[in-house]
Amino acid sequence: MKPRRIWSMIKRDFASSLRDTIILWVLVFPPILALLARLLVPAVGGATVTLVATPDLGEALIGRLGEYAVVEVVADRDALNRRVLRLDPAVGVVREAGAYQLILEGNEGERTQSIAGIILAGAVGPRAITIHSRDLGRTGSPVAGVVAVMFAMMSLVLAATLVSLNIVEDKETGSITSLAAAPLTRWEYLAGKGMLGLGITLLMVFTALYLMGAGPFDPAKVLVVTLGGFVSGALVGFYVGAISDNQIAAIAGLKVGNLLFLMVPLVTLVLPDRLEFILYPAPTYWTFLAYRGALVDAAGWPQILRWSGINLALSLMLVALSARFLGRRLSLRG
Repeated sequence: MKPRRIWSMIKRDFASSLRDTIILWVLVFPPILALLARLLVPAVGGATVTLVATPDLGEALIGRLGEYAVVEVVADRDALNRRVLRLDPAVGVVREAGAYQLILEGNEGERTQSIAGIILAGAVGPRAITIHSRDLGRTGSPVAGVVAVMFAMMSLVLAATLVSLNIVEDKETGSITSLAAAPLTRWEYLAGKGMLGLGITLLMVFTALYLMGAGPFDPAKVLVVTLGGFVSGALVGFYVGAISDNQIAAIAGLKVGNLLFLMVPLVTLVLPDRLEFILYPAPTYWTFLAYRGALVDAAGWPQILRWSGINLALSLMLVALSARFLGRRLSLRG
């Protein structure tokens, strides 16, 4: 492969991407979505229990409850019931027949019920229970961590979108015919398309993570994971571009291909650990593990390198198996 030919293709595709409205929208949408995620995903420090009380509970007890939770004081018991029945998981606190009781809507999570009970018990009789705490070092929301992983995976999907739309443009403009006649091998063509996608993907991954406030994380680990995961994302784009003759067909193919790409991480979130071996052949499973290790679990370098290495090996094997098919579909030599 000659770097000069690859670099010429990268510059040509970049200039073409700036003129394509669809590609520009693909580049602008993820940062906007990341900013929205930052506004919507709560931080750990802001995640607490809302307790609802009436004035007859007593100012002293309401004050003690307020040290551990957000306390809303309403006029009477009817108002308390209406507040508890609203959509958010608020818990009512009342005193009846000399005993304190929690008023629940019935669909609250077990954690909400447990925390509310602990807070009430501590406020009523501080000596009745002992609470031990340990700082695990997490400063961000665990929900935000999972969202950050999915944003990184979605950024890899951008590689598929950019690669496929650039290939389709070569077909629609007839450039693919000229390239087939030029001294350009299939590996130079694939490398040229892939390198532009890699640069955009790296930009999108780090932009999305920083805009949504993910972290703290090690940028070097994220870089390694992205480099390993990019290959499988780009391969989706090569396949869609190879079998599509126009942008409409490419967009339809991307909907299916990107869904399959993200399906494995989504399944991993709900699949029991004992069944995860089913996903071992999928490169995106190892990408998801590596991103989760880098962004959520603070995994060490040995684990990050092992997961990324397995992912890269599986992806390169798929590339090797696909090169002949792609070259034949794109009428490229070599």
